[in-house]
Amino acid sequence: GGYELSRATVMALFTSDSLGFGHGNDGGGLSTLPMAVGCVSPFSVALLWFYAATLDRGGPSYALRTHTLICAGVQIVSGWILKAFDSYLEMEENGGAVVAVVENWPFSRVKAWSRPLLFALFVFQNAY
Repeated sequence: GGYELSRATVMALFTSDSLGFGHGNDGGGLSTLPMAVGCVSPFSVALLWFYAATLDRGGPSYALRTHTLICAGVQIVSGWILKAFDSYLEMEENGGAVVAVVENWPFSRVKAWSRPLLFALFVFQNAY
């Protein structure tokens, strides 16, 4: 239940025009999806190594508890950061294209911050 909800949410955010790699006019686009999928396997190997080290260090109960907290924590913190980014976006139509305008935010380009976070979250979520 929770995994599928998370998976659908991350995919929707990854492909969105406002925060993600949708069909916006500022580059990127959905061509980033194959690259993100290609990064899942190497990251899975790194996670497997980390899980084995955790298992050796504290046993099965410790490893399960630790990795459950890591997985949940990463997704909760990422969601909180993305919500903060989204709350400062205002969508505005500009010559037929929807453009994200940032008001009262210290970062002038929210996509420059949200895209790497979404990319990492997509790879993390699919690797776990």
